[in-house]
Amino acid sequence: MSVILSTRKNQSDWLQTAYVIKAENGHFLVQFEKEEVGERHTAWVESALAGSVEPQAGDRVLVIGETSKQQFISGIVSRVQKTENKLRASNGISAQLYKNENSESIQIKNESGALLFEYDCETKKCYLNVPEGDLQLGAPNGNIELIAAKGIKATSAQDISLGSMGRVSIAVGGDQSSSALHITDSASVWSTPALKVKTEKLGIDADYTVFKGESMDARLNSVKLTANKMEQIVGDMWQRVKSIFVKAEERYDVDSKRMNTRVEKSYRVLSESACIKAEQDMKIDGDRIHLG
Repeated sequence: MSVILSTRKNQSDWLQTAYVIKAENGHFLVQFEKEEVGERHTAWVESALAGSVEPQAGDRVLVIGETSKQQFISGIVSRVQKTENKLRASNGISAQLYKNENSESIQIKNESGALLFEYDCETKKCYLNVPEGDLQLGAPNGNIELIAAKGIKATSAQDISLGSMGRVSIAVGGDQSSSALHITDSASVWSTPALKVKTEKLGIDADYTVFKGESMDARLNSVKLTANKMEQIVGDMWQRVKSIFVKAEERYDVDSKRMNTRVEKSYRVLSESACIKAEQDMKIDGDRIHLG
């Protein structure tokens, strides 16, 4: 392995290895070997090498600097060994086999020398790069499938949009206990064995809401319910409270076959007028009964 180092002093501890993609007027476009946010980072740097030594496209170099934004080439780890296996189109786009001391790669570059595609023969990794402009995958009369044995990751510095004229489906797992989300233009269906939502604030705005299930357990510090009309239909209801206050501005009616009221201490009824009527017997029992 050939190593050429710079004689420049006061070098920082910020150090990474990179490949030179393009050389232009003493500046070099390098591509770092370390991936950041799922992609290879590129940057324009200057060379600190003395004499006639100048990095070339394909060289593996050391990049050092005060910060990640102030960088320069401080050494050449290995130089590219160009072969005669090179194809060049009339517009300048080229395809070539590059050989370093420890690896081989096939690279396709545009007319400016920027890397468009690279296949590493040792790691069997493919890298597709668009230095300028957009990347579009099209199949006007067919399907596009992305198949990976490990994982698929999409990262964007801006928005990520997903649209369909039919249905969008996301599924995890392949059995009956799997989770799936299906979205159409008229409805969204989400099926999952368990769902947990953790947020500081949750808002639901719907004209009609339906909750259906076998049971519900809710534990809250405070509850406030406001409604114009409320109707409850319950088989059996059991309530246990510390204190309860009910205020009816107009009427308070109770319709029951039997009604039992048990009070441990005192029982008081205050009203402007009162009427107690029994179809049959009425019994008032007490140690002392005061009337009037």
